[in-house]
Amino acid sequence: MERIEGRIADAQVLFAELFQSVLSNGGKTTVDQYIRYLSFQYHLTRGVQRYFLSAAAHPDLARRRRLRAFLVDFASEEELHYLVAASDLLQFGLKPLPVSFDVELWHAYFE
Repeated sequence: MERIEGRIADAQVLFAELFQSVLSNGGKTTVDQYIRYLSFQYHLTRGVQRYFLSAAAHPDLARRRRLRAFLVDFASEEELHYLVAASDLLQFGLKPLPVSFDVELWHAYFE
């Protein structure tokens, strides 16, 4: 548990530093930061609907119809969001950067 808490603390420091760099830039992100963000969003949202649909299909939700309907609707809404990020990257003449480790971990948790 201490290793995890240490990693969380490290991530909080890195996030604070990143946030401070944005603030010192007048609250504006750089093009490089935006490209990394778009790549992150591309990989994070690509295929994410599977997780929501799997949750909706779980037998424990048989009597929770409103929750099941919400999960199905949310999966449908999120399904193509990765294409928005890809389109924005294309405006820069770029493709998504390689998937980051934290996104790999996110997907691995659900797969």
